[in-house]
Amino acid sequence: MNNFREVIHPKKDFRMEDPEFVLHSYYQIFAPNHGFIPNLSSIDLLFNMGPESVCYLVKE
Repeated sequence: MNNFREVIHPKKDFRMEDPEFVLHSYYQIFAPNHGFIPNLSSIDLLFNMGPESVCYLVKE
């Protein structure tokens, strides 16, 4: 029987830095007041961009 209790930590930061990752901004409704806020959910992208969110996700 495998013991995985020490392998998964719910509060551990699993983010890995990707040197090739380029963050592209997209339209956000409150950007004029607060600027672009990165690292929000995909729901934010969908609600702000609508059908164009697919184009955002596939662009290089």
